[in-house]
Amino acid sequence: MSITRTTSVSTVSDDGMTRTEIHVTQVCRGPVDSAVPAVASAAAVAQSDTKTHAAHDVASGDCGCGCFDVDASCDEREKAMIAALRAYLRPDQAPECLMAKLNAVLDRCCGQ
Repeated sequence: MSITRTTSVSTVSDDGMTRTEIHVTQVCRGPVDSAVPAVASAAAVAQSDTKTHAAHDVASGDCGCGCFDVDASCDEREKAMIAALRAYLRPDQAPECLMAKLNAVLDRCCGQ
């Protein structure tokens, strides 16, 4: 599947000349299963780094298991957005108050 994006930016100079820049970007992607809900796709993005799965290597591009390969499927803008979301949703260090709340929830739920 191929997606074409067209972006145009028009500027008007002081003398009334209009200048329009048009950028066309084409991204080729593998087949997408439309039956997979968006939430499942988002979860797959969150779980898919360049990790090795139990039976195969995601870096090969088409592993056949239905996992989502960010490097093969996304352009640079999308990769940057995914990296920003990962950094926000999975910080390297959590504040102490968040860890205290998490421990309280785990104690309450798992202690029963």
